[in-house]
Amino acid sequence: MISRKIVLPGDLVSTNPKAAGSGTYVEGGKVYARVLGLLDKTDLGVRIIPLKGRYIPSIGDTVIGIVKEVTANGWIVDINSPYIAFLPLVENPGMRPNRRPNDVLDIGDAIIAKVMNIDPKMKVTLTMKDKLCRPIRVGRIVAINPTRVPRVIGKKGSMIKLLKSELDVQIIVGQNGLIWLNGDRRKVSIAEEAIYIIEQEAHTEGLTDRITEFIKKRKVELGLAKPEEVEESEKSPKEAEEEKVAEEREVEESTEVEVTTPDDGSDVTDSKTEEAER
Repeated sequence: MISRKIVLPGDLVSTNPKAAGSGTYVEGGKVYARVLGLLDKTDLGVRIIPLKGRYIPSIGDTVIGIVKEVTANGWIVDINSPYIAFLPLVENPGMRPNRRPNDVLDIGDAIIAKVMNIDPKMKVTLTMKDKLCRPIRVGRIVAINPTRVPRVIGKKGSMIKLLKSELDVQIIVGQNGLIWLNGDRRKVSIAEEAIYIIEQEAHTEGLTDRITEFIKKRKVELGLAKPEEVEESEKSPKEAEEEKVAEEREVEESTEVEVTTPDDGSDVTDSKTEEAER
């Protein structure tokens, strides 16, 4: 386990006002936590990594949304954000001249879309003109805290690749905290359980190994594999050390993302559009 501790709003986190970072405020020459989160102290300063947060859209994000209203020129979509999203008719390839909007998408329908534009008043415009986008007619949607999305994706998509390779399921992760899973019902259930574990333990070390072991154990319990088929191969000390270093870097980089401040690092951005295997 890493040494970061959970702090509450108002907790004293430093006596050096120059060390104040994101998620903190200075009062009386001391630094206090502004939000509930993990205390992260470095030589450069102190900051609080929020444990909870709402999704703030960013252009290019992949999102999963639910149609809330059908209008004459498009659909109003709930994207798990304080801001309303709109999908224009012209941005849905499924729309045809002889079809009505509610024949294509109706209230309650789920979609995978991309954030195309955000105006100064935070009106979000979506598009489905991307090979990743589609109406969701099958599978399961899992909801997690949006701040945990980078850890579920993993560095350069490593965690998603692990889930796909171990379970052979389709996965599309929305940056807004909604995740689409499709495949064998039992394997999808394992993937859902694994995702919830990742969400709860995102700030800890050794998570990749624990998720791997969990999946293998559940596959045996559900009759999807035999015990001898999932025995973990022994690793050399060098391999173990390399995995530990990679895991530590992944924890650090994934926890740096704050949903309320959409300036994610390139690794997360590169992983946003992790595409399901068709």
